[in-house]
Amino acid sequence: MHKKHEIESKRKLKSGGVQSACTARPAAMQLMSPTLSKGTYNQLSNRKSLESILKYDQSQTHFQVKSLTKHYPNRMKYFEYDKPFEKRKEGYQLMYKAEKIRKGYGNPKNAAENLARSLRRTKTAISDQIEWNDFTHFITYTFDQKKVDRYDAEAVCKKLLNFMTVVQREAKAQGLPKFEYLIVPEPHKDGALHFHGLFKNYPGELTLNGYKDKGGRPIYTLEHYKLGKHEATVIGNLKATANYCKKYITKELMIQPNKKRYHTSKGLKKPPLTYNDDPQQLATENNGKIDINSAYATSFYTSIDILKPEQATPPL
Repeated sequence: MHKKHEIESKRKLKSGGVQSACTARPAAMQLMSPTLSKGTYNQLSNRKSLESILKYDQSQTHFQVKSLTKHYPNRMKYFEYDKPFEKRKEGYQLMYKAEKIRKGYGNPKNAAENLARSLRRTKTAISDQIEWNDFTHFITYTFDQKKVDRYDAEAVCKKLLNFMTVVQREAKAQGLPKFEYLIVPEPHKDGALHFHGLFKNYPGELTLNGYKDKGGRPIYTLEHYKLGKHEATVIGNLKATANYCKKYITKELMIQPNKKRYHTSKGLKKPPLTYNDDPQQLATENNGKIDINSAYATSFYTSIDILKPEQATPPL
């Protein structure tokens, strides 16, 4: 019986009856659920009558978000939105592409808005991964022009990522914890590239070079890095370091088509999210404290930090 029903649905799709195909299922929601095959989904998404596909009952696939909480190791960041919005429930991500088409994401007419949105998301992703993954060192990599053309972004990235791969393999060969990293490019005024990054579990030797940075912290060098000059220091405050790295994500980097804005080792964690919490209850349940001084407001949301017990706030 099920096979007969599937054949009937395909026949209606082929004949162009998108809306009739939607209603051929026991419920329209079945069509938009994770059981929808990729081929059928692509057929539906490419049809002119896309709007008819999106007329589903959002109460079954979405939930309303009034607030969001990000849970970092030493704090929680609470966001309260001025206007609640609808978020897809887990398992209904197949609708994402259709919704992006409907909202005009990627449309050249919305280029400025798309760029601004992408810039915000990239900075947020960098900040989240830095704070959650307990990186131990901050480093700046530069490149010797004799060893690699530092004006060629593709060549520089390839060389640096090859270096990261070599270090990861050495850590694995020694049975040590995985070498993890995050790197962000920054162009000089003349167009030459260098990278700022963070890492942990470096398997090689960190050697003092006899100098200190502006904050008085000793500067180290890595025994493996031979592509140019570099300086590594111990991280004091991950939050401040995250803010420092984010400033290098600029519009100039964002407009490069099909290019990554930053690079990370595989498997970096992101902070867990919870929705529609009560900030006072969060503080009570976690023996934390609401940091009034951290309050921040935009035209979209208001945020505040909830500090966990014995949170250290050393300098950058």
